[in-house]
Amino acid sequence: MSTLYAVVLRSELLLLLLASVPVFLGVGIRLVAGNVCRALIENRGAEPPAGA
Repeated sequence: MSTLYAVVLRSELLLLLLASVPVFLGVGIRLVAGNVCRALIENRGAEPPAGA
């Protein structure tokens, strides 16, 4: 029984790891995009974005 529990625990940890990868990627991409947009706006003389 203990080996079965260990296998289930390991597979759950792997699933959690796989599920967290896209979340971390999404947050990282959002942070990078935000920093790039902010840098572009500052370089253009702090003009408001076209969409606003």
